Amino acid sequence: MENIFRFCYNFRIARQLLNIKGYYVFQAKGKFRMKIGIKVGDIMTINMEKVNPTTSIKDCAKKMVSKRVGSLVIVNKDELKGIITDRDLLWVFTKKRNVENEKVEDIMNKNVVTTSPELDIYDALQLMKKKNIRWLPVISKEKGKKRLIGLLTQKDILKVQPALFDIAVGNLDIKEEYEKMKRIENLKRKGDAPFKDGECEECGRIGLLYKIYGKNVCINCRDEIESKV
Repeated sequence: MENIFRFCYNFRIARQLLNIKGYYVFQAKGKFRMKIGIKVGDIMTINMEKVNPTTSIKDCAKKMVSKRVGSLVIVNKDELKGIITDRDLLWVFTKKRNVENEKVEDIMNKNVVTTSPELDIYDALQLMKKKNIRWLPVISKEKGKKRLIGLLTQKDILKVQPALFDIAVGNLDIKEEYEKMKRIENLKRKGDAPFKDGECEECGRIGLLYKIYGKNVCINCRDEIESKV
């Protein structure tokens, strides 16, 4: 997207081209700036999944699976304490043999990158790209404390502004999420959409699952089963 400026020496022409794509472009201190005009607070997830610091790692894993989420925010009386992702849990379960007595506060990421509800979603996506993260807790600072008021995800941004994918293409996670969303939409149009993410009961792979003959299977196993019928 920024490449437009390399070929358009006239700022007015470049701005018109980008405005067609839904961007608000302005010039400040000799540099080009872009805004979408949509704030983080307008699209953030309010009912995010939360746990307290003393929740067991095992219970966190169960909650992620049951709620079909990739992260949990750790709070104490609405004050943000940390975040844990599915990748964190995967690392713990593969590196440690016994996690029965461990609490989420023992492994959570305490140095959480956060954002404010007033930030433009373009800037929020640039922050995600820079830090290589998929979630941004949204906080409101009150009396020196970080009160959690929402959670912004890559999916939230791509739903309202798919054109931002061009900017975020360097972030592999965002690219994969966008491609996944497109695949699901195409399958829905064909009346053949998967119903959830999880582990295939046939081959054990993790991914989109389809229900066939009472089993939850991946697309490869589904096609193989159908070919034998």
